[in-house]
Amino acid sequence: MTERPLLAEESVSSVPLRVLVAACIGNALEFYSVTVYAFAAMTLSPLFFPTGKASLSLLLTFGMFGVSYLARPIGGYVLGAYADQRGRRAALLRTLQISLVGTAIVAFAPTYATLGIGGPLLILVARILQGFAVGGELGNATAYLMEQGPKDRKPLFASLQLASQGLGGVIAATTGLIYADLSPHHRAVWGWRALLAVPLLLAPVGLYIRKHLGESREFLANGPARVSTFHLLMNYRKSILIAGASIAALTANIYFRVYLPAFVGSQLGLPAWSPYVLMYITSFINMLMIPWVASFTTPENCRRIMMVSLVLLTLAVWPAIAMVTTHATVSRLLIGCSALTVFQAAYSAPQCFLIASLFPTQVRGAGVSASYNLAVLAFGGFAPAIFSGLVQYTGNPHSPAFYLLGACVVSFVSLFFFPAPGGERQQPTVVLRRRTRSTSNPVLQPGHGHTAL
Repeated sequence: MTERPLLAEESVSSVPLRVLVAACIGNALEFYSVTVYAFAAMTLSPLFFPTGKASLSLLLTFGMFGVSYLARPIGGYVLGAYADQRGRRAALLRTLQISLVGTAIVAFAPTYATLGIGGPLLILVARILQGFAVGGELGNATAYLMEQGPKDRKPLFASLQLASQGLGGVIAATTGLIYADLSPHHRAVWGWRALLAVPLLLAPVGLYIRKHLGESREFLANGPARVSTFHLLMNYRKSILIAGASIAALTANIYFRVYLPAFVGSQLGLPAWSPYVLMYITSFINMLMIPWVASFTTPENCRRIMMVSLVLLTLAVWPAIAMVTTHATVSRLLIGCSALTVFQAAYSAPQCFLIASLFPTQVRGAGVSASYNLAVLAFGGFAPAIFSGLVQYTGNPHSPAFYLLGACVVSFVSLFFFPAPGGERQQPTVVLRRRTRSTSNPVLQPGHGHTAL
């Protein structure tokens, strides 16, 4: 049984709950996988990269984390184009299936002691599969949610994709606290495998819901399109670059929190449980604040909200990092990072809608996916390795703040290049192949697919 498409005038309460769950569950599981890999980094580094030097092994572990992100732009385009051609539902189902294959490989991979170099290579293969799948998850789920949302609530619906990361964070914090309570021996023998395998337990629910999901109403109204890489990049390269730059501050701050467990353990000497308590707090901040800010966001005020929030975030970065790293205590860690999360959540709340509105329906899946993955590749995937390298090279625990400040500046400049309200959808003409009812052969329809949001 599939869901009927929503009418434009329908309210939030009339949207079937499983529509929201299906669109958000993949991103929640992805954020869980990203987070717990970093939680387990201290355990994984000697098991898969036994260099004899703890700092180098940890750097290689985070480097492996970053290399997998090279697959995200490829996955974003392939799965985004697949969504624009075959539909959002089909693409969302495929992304979850591929991601779970990668999860199974990483959870059951033999260590270096058992398989030699084959162990790290399996981790790399698994992370590439996960990166490929996740590359299509954010953009396609964002497009689906916005296209399903009622006309006057599209910013709210689009924001749920980022808010769902909070759910992944809550699950990660719960399992992380259990993991931290294990002895080092149990963590090394089986604890890290159990930690990484949790998405496999939730997978059947996600697969079932996505398999029986209905298509978005705007995709049904506009029909499928085949979009070549050349057409996408040539006609929408400016939109992709602007959108990707605007995401820099968001992704850098998210991956700083991903880096925190290793940072806390190796540099600050705080209790092992403290990053997990922080994860609880910041996850709930995201889950509550992103939808709240998005609820009063409109096409006319979304850029203004982002600018004000980003200025506050930029001003807070150095004091917050200094608070966390100078005379470190658990309370300082919680207060400093929670403050950054509040401003980051306010900044990101209108962002999904603003970026998705840059692209017409028939290229939205590929366009939004390309934008997200450009930003994550440039500012996120290697961020934990960069944070670790900066601290080791400079000997200054404040040094990650420089990277965060740089990302904030990039995003702030990008906001001036977004089209003014009322002009978001004035896109350059692009040739789209679309099958029509009158013929089975592809026909060229320039500029078709621009719909009012």
